[in-house]
Amino acid sequence: MSKGTYGLAYNKLSEIDALLASAIANADYFLVGDVSVDKPKKVLASGIAIQKGATSQVVYNAKVTATQAEINADKVLLADETGVTIRPIRVIASVAGTFLTGTAVVLSDTSETIEILSLAAAQLTTGAKIDDGDTGATRGAGLAGDLTAGEGITVVNTGTAFEGGTSITFDIQYTKTV
Repeated sequence: MSKGTYGLAYNKLSEIDALLASAIANADYFLVGDVSVDKPKKVLASGIAIQKGATSQVVYNAKVTATQAEINADKVLLADETGVTIRPIRVIASVAGTFLTGTAVVLSDTSETIEILSLAAAQLTTGAKIDDGDTGATRGAGLAGDLTAGEGITVVNTGTAFEGGTSITFDIQYTKTV
């Protein structure tokens, strides 16, 4: 690794958010991976170092369920994060219940300026598992592209409010630029 100030983040999900935020704010580089103490004052670490301003090689995964009512009301799936740019790289939608009367379900950044993926209503049937490359899934510029800096991901309904569907679980894989 290069010379610089390093921050340290643990590999436990319960601790990683707060520690990453601190590491990003206070270090030139930060380490993501496994950490253990072998002897007093000797820390063994394995993982990758990520430089500020670089796209993370870590692939994050968010699995979020939105009910039909939440989709009609435009639910935030990933919250805004100051100083971070999200790059969605894959989306899979698992549908519970058949969605009726709407036009499409759209994933976008939270300001709804960059579309990630649009799912046609005709594909939103009970038990459907829709990958971002499947029929009825239209990729937007935000899939494999950067979203608006500092913004998260939201799911919105386009057209008439949906009826009938129960929920959609979105499995979103993404990287971050800090």
